[in-house]
Amino acid sequence: MAWRKEMQIDTMLTDYKPPEVLVKYAATSFICFDKEGSIVRHVDCGRIDIK
Repeated sequence: MAWRKEMQIDTMLTDYKPPEVLVKYAATSFICFDKEGSIVRHVDCGRIDIK
């Protein structure tokens, strides 16, 4: 339990602020939780340069 508290495991999805470079260039984003509690992500494949 101490490790969970120290690493902020219970709040990481609601309190985490990604670095600017991820916000600007990552092609994926967290949208919400589904009705079963799983993470819903959006992946924008059009923003990826996979050369």
